Amino acid sequence: MQSPSQCRLVEVVVVVDPALDLRSEHPRQICQGFVSPVVERPPSDRLPNGLQRLRARRRQEGRAIATAAPGCLSRPKAIAEEVKRLDRIVSGGGVDVQGRHFDRSVILLYVRWYLAYNLSLRNLEEMMAERGISVDHATIHRWIVRCSPELLKRFNARKRAVTARWHVDETYIRVGGQWRYLYRAIDSHGGTVEFWFRERRNLAAAKRFLSKALKRHGQPERVVIDGSQTNLEAILSCNMTNRLQDRSRRKLKPIRIRQSAYLNNRIEQDHWAIKRRVRPMMGSKSMSSARTILGEIEMVHMMRKGQAKYACGQQLSIVEQLERLAA
Repeated sequence: MQSPSQCRLVEVVVVVDPALDLRSEHPRQICQGFVSPVVERPPSDRLPNGLQRLRARRRQEGRAIATAAPGCLSRPKAIAEEVKRLDRIVSGGGVDVQGRHFDRSVILLYVRWYLAYNLSLRNLEEMMAERGISVDHATIHRWIVRCSPELLKRFNARKRAVTARWHVDETYIRVGGQWRYLYRAIDSHGGTVEFWFRERRNLAAAKRFLSKALKRHGQPERVVIDGSQTNLEAILSCNMTNRLQDRSRRKLKPIRIRQSAYLNNRIEQDHWAIKRRVRPMMGSKSMSSARTILGEIEMVHMMRKGQAKYACGQQLSIVEQLERLAA
């Protein structure tokens, strides 16, 4: 055996045969011309369980494929996503807070306080500092952005059905010093149907919002709007599209439109629940973070209105509902 002083660097060249199936072949069969010897571990030094062995094998495949042809570069990303998914399954299936220095209950407490009450990030930082927990406000913001999409996805899966009479309108939110538009729809009982945050207020945005609402909740009987000509044209366009795509022989009823500024006061009042919570935030800097946080504010607002299936007939608090979602 050579001494450490006699060791020399060897350039490693990995050549991958394009005919090989990268999903089924072992990395040792994929790599040809690998000059570094492979040290076999004895049975006593092997990994303790099947999950860790799988993760180690995925990392080896990722290193082998990353040095291969450019057409194979998408595989390591898929491997990393699969390993992350397995980590979440092992951790219990709850909200993903892996890699954080604080306990999961502390993180969810920050998220709940920020979304449910009129508090800024610096207010939360000062409140928790009085309780002996020192966390920067930027860290709290990262926690909220990371946990919010998963909570909203779980809530939408448990959301009860809405009625067939909608009120559609849009309101404005300041992002990066400019006004952006939040499209919203509620039903005849005041429950939130759908929402969508957009940079511009035009026909394309209105059609996109209505298409999203129709895809998730089906076609309503009647839609109440104000004097907006853009929303009127969007609904007429959706009616025409539904007729062209309808393959059944029965006659499809179009959406009835009612234009009245007074009848639409119901959704105008519902806007204030969202804008009242957004005001202490002093505006977001980017559209992506604003869209994520607005989605969670809408989720908490739906919780207060009892739109979850598990809240029907029960007086569950926001704490109890969020605990069920994060479990």
